[in-house]
Amino acid sequence: MDCNSLSVALLVGLLAAVASTVDPTPEIVYQWNIVEYEWPNATMKQNEIDNGNYVPENSAVNGIKLYKDKVYVTVPRLKPNVPSTLNVVVKSPTSSANVTSEDYILRPFPNWAMQEVGNCEMFQGVQSMEIDPHTGYMWIVDTGTTRAFYLLLLLLLFIIYTISTYQLKGCVIRMYYMSVLNIHV
Repeated sequence: MDCNSLSVALLVGLLAAVASTVDPTPEIVYQWNIVEYEWPNATMKQNEIDNGNYVPENSAVNGIKLYKDKVYVTVPRLKPNVPSTLNVVVKSPTSSANVTSEDYILRPFPNWAMQEVGNCEMFQGVQSMEIDPHTGYMWIVDTGTTRAFYLLLLLLLFIIYTISTYQLKGCVIRMYYMSVLNIHV
C-alpha cells in the first residue's frame, strides 16, 4: 500500500470511527491504491485514457465529508488529466456480493457535465467543501483553475449546492465569484 492509499484509508477509517457512537475503533471503510471513477461507459473511459485526458495515477483524494449515508470527496486537479474534482463514493457495479473496502469508486458529483475543464461555470479545482447537516447545503470552494488550464484571472468560486434534495432535483443555489490576478512564473 503506498502513502496516498494509506492516508485515504486511514482518514476515511478515522472519520467512520468518529461518526460511530457504538464502536469507536477505527475501521477501514474505503481504500484505494488508485482512485477509480464511475464512467458512463467503458468506451468513454478507454478513449479518455488513450487520448491522454485521464491519467489514473494523477487523482488523489484531498477532502472528505459525511452527510447522512453518503461520503463526498474532493480530488483537486493538482496534476493534469483528473476527470472529476467533486465526487460521491459509491459501490462499484462490478463488485461481488462480498464487498470489500476496495470495491468503491467515485461518481462525479452532481454529474459529469459539472466537471468540464476550461468552463468557468463548471467545477475546475474544488479544494474544499462543507455540508450543513441541518439544511443539506454543500458549501464548495473552487479555485477556478487547474494545473493544466490557467485562466487569465483566477476565479475563486464559493458555490452553495443543495444536496438534501439531490435525488429529486439538487441544484446550485448561489455562486459567488472573486477575481484576483493570476501570475505564474
